Amino acid sequence: MQLKDYLDDLLDEQEQTYIQHFWEDEKVREAVRKVLLAGLYDNGVVKKGKKPNFLYNSALSLINADEAGGYPQVITNEQLGQKLRAYWEGLKVIENAFNAMSRYKKGEENPPKVGNPAR
Repeated sequence: MQLKDYLDDLLDEQEQTYIQHFWEDEKVREAVRKVLLAGLYDNGVVKKGKKPNFLYNSALSLINADEAGGYPQVITNEQLGQKLRAYWEGLKVIENAFNAMSRYKKGEENPPKVGNPAR
């Protein structure tokens, strides 16, 4: 089942219309995308006119597993790799959701569902 098909089953018609309006408003859509992905894309990126701060980096922050007590706890390379993979998987989920929402563009028809309705 494609993500769009899943969303069609999950969302009622009004909610699908809201997603359509959200997708068609490029400024709102891209603002939301920036907020959701900033922690993964922009952290630690050096930008002209801004002082770099290496601590503001999502990948590097994974090295400190527990800062609750004020003292970082070093994690193993394997744990770091697992956390980086989880970041990657989360990023893919968000991007896939945006791709699925793009299919709610006005004028894009939903193809009729073919198959056994008893399934």
